[in-house]
Amino acid sequence: FGRSVRSVLYLAQDVETQEHIAAEVFTLTGESRGLDLQRVHDNLFVSAAFVAESPVLSRDRRRLLLPYDAVTVPTQPPFEELNPGQSNYPVANYFLLMPPPMMSLETLHRIVDHEEFLTGDIGRVVRMVLTAELIRIAANIQIRGLVHGRITSENLFIMPDGRLMLGDVSALRKVGTRGPVSSVPVTYAPREFLSNTETAAFTHALDAWQLGLVIHRIWCLILPFGLVTPRMKRSGRRPSMRVPGLDVLSVEACTPMPDAVEMLVRHFLNFNTRKRLLPLTAMGTPEFRQLQLDISTSLSSK
Repeated sequence: FGRSVRSVLYLAQDVETQEHIAAEVFTLTGESRGLDLQRVHDNLFVSAAFVAESPVLSRDRRRLLLPYDAVTVPTQPPFEELNPGQSNYPVANYFLLMPPPMMSLETLHRIVDHEEFLTGDIGRVVRMVLTAELIRIAANIQIRGLVHGRITSENLFIMPDGRLMLGDVSALRKVGTRGPVSSVPVTYAPREFLSNTETAAFTHALDAWQLGLVIHRIWCLILPFGLVTPRMKRSGRRPSMRVPGLDVLSVEACTPMPDAVEMLVRHFLNFNTRKRLLPLTAMGTPEFRQLQLDISTSLSSK
């Protein structure tokens, strides 16, 4: 389904109940694998405490894909070296179980990039709904004083009932805390985050930047500013915002974007962090209200 910096989400089946589930599998690197796994375990439960709700309520109210269980295989070692292709991946004997998504947002992007899908009025409504839901998810994180830092298409999932949910919940941390720069996908990191230090402060402005990037992908399939977007036909070549390039936001090659959405994207992707629009503030803007009105009007006319 999806992949983060340290894990992969697979579709699995319970051999006893035959129920389909999603299993998050952790691939750990470096010498301190036990420490890394303990950190993942601790972060998960700290994140759950931050949210202060059951996994069911978190999925229903906050649209966070929290696991409902963590399991190990008793007869297996803590780590197992696998060799998919040419690389060795130490896989942890620690699996998080959660309801299975239908697909990741990244998968949807790739389908749209290669097939005639989500075209016309239906495609426009779907994109508007995804945009509004994404802003609400980010605002729900902000209102709790948290930062995710990995709001990417790979970590956003479309559930069978159509809801959009954010995964990799163990990434949540309190706003203002410092963390490794390497934990944020480099193409989703704003310029101010890419300093020469190994750590940086995780702020709401980081999530706002990533929110703008993902909304841009919903309408344009590729990242803006010529950034690399793997496996997309029109991908740019810029490896990160640290590398000089054209810092102009263009939507000419995108699916026609409503004026309200374009304005929101431009505000989320403001290079001035003090002026960058934050998700919670965005929900009170005329543009967001217009987006909601456009969605209601489109759905009522069907």
